[in-house]
Amino acid sequence: MPLTLIVGAVVAGIIQGAAVVPARESVVLRADAGLGGLARPGRWMPVRVEIDNRTGDLKGEVVVEWGDARVHRAIDVPAPSRTRIELYIRTSDPRGSAAVRVIAGSETVASLEMPVRIAGEEEPLVLCAANDASAAVDDPPCTVTMRPEAFPRSMRGYVAASEVRLPPGAEARLDRAQRSAVQRWRAFRDLEANDLIARIPRAPLAATLESGAGRPARLAAVTAMALLLCASAIWMRRGDSALRSYAAVGVASALGIMVAAFAGRIGPGAELMMRQSTTIAQIGDGALVSMRGSMVYPGYASYTTRVMGFDGDVSRRPAEAPETWFDVEGTPVLDGTFGRGARQDIEVDGVMDYAPLQVSADGVVVRVRNQSESALTECSFPEGFDGPRGGTLEPGSSTTARAVAPADVPFFSCVLPAPALAMMDRRFPVRLEGTTIVSIRLPDVFRAAAVE
Repeated sequence: MPLTLIVGAVVAGIIQGAAVVPARESVVLRADAGLGGLARPGRWMPVRVEIDNRTGDLKGEVVVEWGDARVHRAIDVPAPSRTRIELYIRTSDPRGSAAVRVIAGSETVASLEMPVRIAGEEEPLVLCAANDASAAVDDPPCTVTMRPEAFPRSMRGYVAASEVRLPPGAEARLDRAQRSAVQRWRAFRDLEANDLIARIPRAPLAATLESGAGRPARLAAVTAMALLLCASAIWMRRGDSALRSYAAVGVASALGIMVAAFAGRIGPGAELMMRQSTTIAQIGDGALVSMRGSMVYPGYASYTTRVMGFDGDVSRRPAEAPETWFDVEGTPVLDGTFGRGARQDIEVDGVMDYAPLQVSADGVVVRVRNQSESALTECSFPEGFDGPRGGTLEPGSSTTARAVAPADVPFFSCVLPAPALAMMDRRFPVRLEGTTIVSIRLPDVFRAAAVE
C-alpha cells in the first residue's frame, strides 16, 4: 500500500474516533469529545467513552488527557460486556486533540486520540437536536447537530454552548438526567448572560487550620506527659524497690510512645477535619457548588475520601496541573498517604441535586419558601426589597418582600447550619466545619411588568 494511503487511513481513523488497540485485542475502545468535537478554554468538555471488553475481566482505569488536565476514572468491566461512561475535563491550556487510555495495572490496553476544535469565547456555539427543522432558518444557525440520545447527562456538558435548541419531539427523546441537565444549564446560562455569576453571594473564606487541627497531637502529648508524671510519682515513693521504679518508668515510656504512635488513628481525635467555605447557587432543580477549604489528617495512614452525591471536580491545591480521580461509580475521590497534622488545600466545583428554595412572584411581591427539611438561618432579601433581613426560615415556611427598586444583587440568601455536601472516608469519619451560604435568584418584577 502506498505511504500516502497508509497516512490517510490513519488520519481518517483518528478523525472518526476509531479504536486503537496496541496491547490487548480483546478490548475495543471508542470515544468522542466535546459538543460535536467543539469545546471552549476553561469550560468543561464532555468525553463519551465506550469500552467493549470481549474476553477476560478488566479492572483498571480510564485516563483522559487534554492540555495540562488529566481525569482518572476507575473501571470494572466483566467479560464479555460493554460499558459506557461520560467524563468531563477542562483546561485553560486547550489543545487540538485529547487522548483517552484504558490502563490495567501498568499496561495500556487501548488508546486513541480525539480531535477537538477550540471555539473562541465570543464565537456562538449553538447546539441543536438532530431533528431540529429550525436549523436552516434561525439566526444564528446551528453550529453543532447531535442526536438527542447523545446529549450530555450533566449540566457541565453544556457550559460551552451559547444556545441549546430542542424541539418538542427531540426533548421527549431525552431521558430524565438529560432533561434536568438542560433545565439547569438554562438557569445557569441566564445568570451568565445577565452578568450575575460574579454577584452570587459567597461564603467568606474561613480559617483552615484551627478548631481541632492539632487535636491528635495534643492528645498524644497530654497522655504521654500524664504517664510520665505517674512514673515519677512511683519513682519518688519511699520503700519502693529500684526494680519496681525502673519498671514503672519503662512501662510509662512505652505507653507514651504507643499513644503518640496511635493518636489520630483510634480514639478521640481520630477523624478528618475539613474546614470549608461553601457557596451554593440554586439553578433549576439543582445547584452550583463551589467549596474551598483545608483537610487536616489525624494520623499517619492511607486515606480514600469521597464527596458523595456530587457531580463535579475535587482537586488538590496547589497543583502543577489539574488532575482529578473518580471511583467506579463516578464519585469524586481524594487518595493519598498523610502524616498526623498534615494539611491539604482542596477545591470542589460542580453541581449537586439540591434545591431548598422556591420562588414565586405576584406583581411586585416576591415570596420565598423553604422546601427543604432543614431550617435556614440569617435569611435576607437584597437591597431593593423591603423584606426581612437576618431571619430564620423553618422547613415549609415562607417569607415575602415587596420590590421597591431594581436590585443590583438580585439574590435571596441564607446560611445553612450544616454542610450540604457529605464527605466519607473508607476508614475515618469526616467532620466538616465552616460556613455554607445558599442563594437563589429573584425575579426581575420590574422588567416583567415592562414586558407585559
